[in-house]
Amino acid sequence: MNILVTRPLGQQEQLQEQLLTAGFESRHLPLLKIEPVEIDAIDRQAVLNLDKFSGVIVISPNAASYGLDLIDQYWPQLPIKQTWLTIGTGTKDILAQHGIQAIIPATGTTTEDLINLPQLKEINDQSWLIIRGQGGRELLAQCLKERGAQVTYLEVYQRGCPVYTEQETLAKINWSDVILVSSGQALENLTTLTSNKLLFKKTVVVSSTRLMHIAKRLGWRNPVLAAGANNNQMIDAIQNLT
Repeated sequence: MNILVTRPLGQQEQLQEQLLTAGFESRHLPLLKIEPVEIDAIDRQAVLNLDKFSGVIVISPNAASYGLDLIDQYWPQLPIKQTWLTIGTGTKDILAQHGIQAIIPATGTTTEDLINLPQLKEINDQSWLIIRGQGGRELLAQCLKERGAQVTYLEVYQRGCPVYTEQETLAKINWSDVILVSSGQALENLTTLTSNKLLFKKTVVVSSTRLMHIAKRLGWRNPVLAAGANNNQMIDAIQNLT
């Protein structure tokens, strides 16, 4: 079975290695172009005030990498006794490399799982920093505000659509049996890169019910739902197809 991996450039290697070990061939077609953004005075002040926040929520591996690069410029030693939360083992591992022991949900890898963490239950009058990319979902911040918290965003990267020719895109799609996608914007970008209806005959494996609904709206009739976005969960979903 041929698997098309669509993670951003630099984030696909381990997944492809595990796919090979599991007996699958894979190729890579990045569907998100990730670039850092210039911070303004408000963002800089948020970093300088890092020790004033009750906790920090890091949304993705990109947010961890770019966010910590920025924080390191102002905080040679991180504040102590601060709660760090994230979704997924990939982001947790990046934070751990910087000495941060982040808490992740045991129930899954979605924003909804994060919201249900006990650390976010009693947060009235607390201040929380969310490190993310530009244009992310508002559900998390909205929920925290409803629980009485003050929320500050630190947006450290932007997502764009890579540029490929129709021929380049179709070559990868034609080769593949299964397409792995863990981002709504990546799904949208894929349908932008080709108008060929062959795309919707391919099996697409997505990492959340939200993405399953997006895939159906875009044209896939039967997207496959993985238990989550980490490597093992995505591979388990593929193995269940065989």
